[in-house]
Amino acid sequence: MKDQRKGRDVDVSSFYNDNKSDLAIFTPKSYDDVENAIAMLKDNKSIIVYLTRLKPEDAQRVLDLLSGAIFALDGGLFEIDKGIFMLTAGNLNLISND
Repeated sequence: MKDQRKGRDVDVSSFYNDNKSDLAIFTPKSYDDVENAIAMLKDNKSIIVYLTRLKPEDAQRVLDLLSGAIFALDGGLFEIDKGIFMLTAGNLNLISND
């Protein structure tokens, strides 16, 4: 492809990347549901986790376990709102303006 401003060839292959990332929504009903979220993270899927339906002590246990999994998988954990978190697999960088 030609750069119209300078009349030179430009490599645009990086603009057409077929590597898609998945984002899953996860609302655990109990502590036992965490295995499903960890499996998604291991498959390089990022997750938005809603802990708002759990009792506070169960929500904390779920968050603790997911935090350990994220650390082991070199991912990231970001609080979106109270009780709502985004967990990213190691293949996704999240940039914030804060």
